[in-house]
Amino acid sequence: MLASGGLLIALGTVGESRQWRHFRVLARNLPASDKFTVCPNPFANAIYRIGTKLTQPFLFELDVATKLVNPTPGSIYSTPKEKRWRVLNRVGLFTLVIPIIAGVMATLGFCFRAVGAAFRPPVSLLRNKSLPFKQVSPGDSIHIRTYNTGLMPPVINNLNNLRSPNTRAFHIGHSSSGPDVICFQEGFDLRATSTLCEELSHHFALVIHSVVPRETGMGSGLIIATNFRVEAVSFTAFSSRGGEDALANKGVLGVTLKFDDKRNIQLFNTHLQAKEGRKYDEIRVKQVEQLAAIAKQDSDCVATVVAGDLNISPYNSKGELNARFYQAKGLLKGFTNVYDLDHHPDGRRKKDLSAIESKSSWYSQSKESGWGTTDWKQATGPTGYILDHIFVAPRAAALSSTSQIENPKYWGAQSGHSDHLPFSCHVTL
Repeated sequence: MLASGGLLIALGTVGESRQWRHFRVLARNLPASDKFTVCPNPFANAIYRIGTKLTQPFLFELDVATKLVNPTPGSIYSTPKEKRWRVLNRVGLFTLVIPIIAGVMATLGFCFRAVGAAFRPPVSLLRNKSLPFKQVSPGDSIHIRTYNTGLMPPVINNLNNLRSPNTRAFHIGHSSSGPDVICFQEGFDLRATSTLCEELSHHFALVIHSVVPRETGMGSGLIIATNFRVEAVSFTAFSSRGGEDALANKGVLGVTLKFDDKRNIQLFNTHLQAKEGRKYDEIRVKQVEQLAAIAKQDSDCVATVVAGDLNISPYNSKGELNARFYQAKGLLKGFTNVYDLDHHPDGRRKKDLSAIESKSSWYSQSKESGWGTTDWKQATGPTGYILDHIFVAPRAAALSSTSQIENPKYWGAQSGHSDHLPFSCHVTL
C-alpha cells in the first residue's frame, strides 16, 4: 500500500534470485534456527553477510538522498526547511567523496550476496525451543490475528514520510503477545523482518519467515507466527499480478497446524493485489478464484482459515456497498467472513457494543492521518476501508467466533505501527 512506482521498478530489476512458484514441504524436513538467518548454510550465510557489509555505503547514500523529500521521516520536530538543508549538506559531502568507491563496493557486495542467496531455502523457520507447542482441547478458543505491517525498504519509507521500518518492526513484535497465531503481510525489508521475527520469537514457539525470498526484499512478504506445532508448509504464487505488485512474489502461504493427535486445521495467509481501478479489481477477482481453489477444505482437518489483506472492502468511502467485495466473498464458497457475524457493512457492531473499535482497518495516505509519525495519537483514526479479513470454514466453526479491529493506540506505542490496524478473531473448535 506504500508503493512508489518508479523506485520500486528500479529496485525490482536488480539482483533478483530464484523465483519459487509453488512448493509444499513437511515442517520436520525444514531446518529450524533459534536466530534469524538469511541462509541456513553457515558458509553461504558468511558470504552473504560480507556482501551486506559491502553494500552498506551505497544504501546509506540512497537513504540520505531520499531524505531530501522528507528530511526526518515520521518526526514532527524542527522545521522542514532546517532539516532539508542539513540533509542537503550531508548528501553533498558523501556524493562528492565516496560515490565511485561506494558504487564499486556495492557491485562487489551484490555479487557476494547473490552467491549466498543461491543457498537460501524457499522458506525458513525460527524456533524458540524454550516455548512448548500448545495443544487445544475440544471447546477451547483459539485467537487468530491478521496484520499488514507496512515494512517496506527504508527509501520507500522516507519518500512516504514514515518512521524507520526497523523501529516499527520492533514495536509490532514487542506488542504481539496474546494471539495463538498471527498472519503478517508486507514484510518486504530484510532488516525490519529480522527485527520483527526476533521479537516474535519471544512470544511464539515458531515463526515462519523469508517465504520465497528475493534479494530486493520483494518476496511474498508473508510471515506466520504460531504456538501450535506445524505439520506442513506450502506456498503458491499468484498467476495474475499487475503494477508494482508484479515485482513482488505475492501468493498464498499455507500451514497445517496440529492441535492434538487427532485434529488439525488448515491456515492460509495471503495478500491480494493493491491499488484501485477496474484493471486491479479484475486481478483481485482472479486471485480470489485461485485462493479458493487452494483453500478447499481438507477432510482430515476440522477447520480451514483464510486470513490476510484482501485489499477489498465491504463498502467504499461513501458508505456504499462494494459489489466487488461481495463477488469475491461469493467465490469463497463454504467460507464465512467472521467480520460479518459481529458487524454491519458500515462497521457498526451488532454485539458487544462496548468494545473500543475503529470502523475501518486502513489509514488513508493523507498526511492528516499521521499514523507513521510521533503525533499519531492526535490523529482522528483510520479514514480508509476494511481491507483485512478472516474467513472460516465450516460455518459451524465460524458461528462460534467473535472478532474485533484492534488499535495499537491503546498498547502504549510511540508511533503508528502500520497503515493497517490488526484484525483478530476468537474461534472455538
